[in-house]
Order: sequence, then structure tokens, then C-alpha cells
Amino acid sequence: MYLPDRINKREHILVYDGLMGLTNLASVSDSVRERIIREGGCHHIDYQMLEDNEAIRRAATQAICNLALSEKFKERYRPVDEESTEPVDRLKAVFVFCGDEEYHTRMLLWVL
Repeated sequence: MYLPDRINKREHILVYDGLMGLTNLASVSDSVRERIIREGGCHHIDYQMLEDNEAIRRAATQAICNLALSEKFKERYRPVDEESTEPVDRLKAVFVFCGDEEYHTRMLLWVL
């Protein structure tokens, strides 16, 4: 199994493995992506994007990229008011992550 060198704590390994599992599951089908979203997975994945550990941030970003294929996921980023042009806070956060110093994380987000 591949583990980035930057993962050194047991708890980080567990989180990283969980995120990679969700990443793989989210690539299976739309029904699987919707199940992850319905069960609240997006909230937890978003939270991991704030992690100090670079490998965990990257794994969370990959999961978000796979979930972005779902219409239900895209609804999270649409303004509540149809006439509003102001992006929701979640979308603003994604743009902040696009400026991440870590090259691979930044490139993953530009795919969105």
C-alpha cells in the first residue's frame, strides 16, 4: 500500500485511508456519490481539507473532485437566491484552496 512519507501518526494514517476509500467509492457511480453526500460525507471531507497534513488535504481534495460529478454535490455551491451572483461560502473556500502552496493539491482543484 502506498502511503506518502508525510503521514507519520497513526490517526493520520486512518484518516488518509478513509479519505482514499471515499475517493475510490465516489468514482464508482452517481448513486454511490449521492449516498456519500446524503450520509453527510461532504461535511467531513470539507473539514479534512483544512488539515495541516498535506497528504490528508490532498486525499480530501481528490474525494471532493470525484464527488463534484454529482448534481447533488453541485447544489451545495449554488446560491439559495436564484438572482444572487454572490458565490456561497463553500465555493469561496474552494477558491482559497486553489491558492494552496502545495502544487498537487492546487492542480486537483483547478479540475473543478
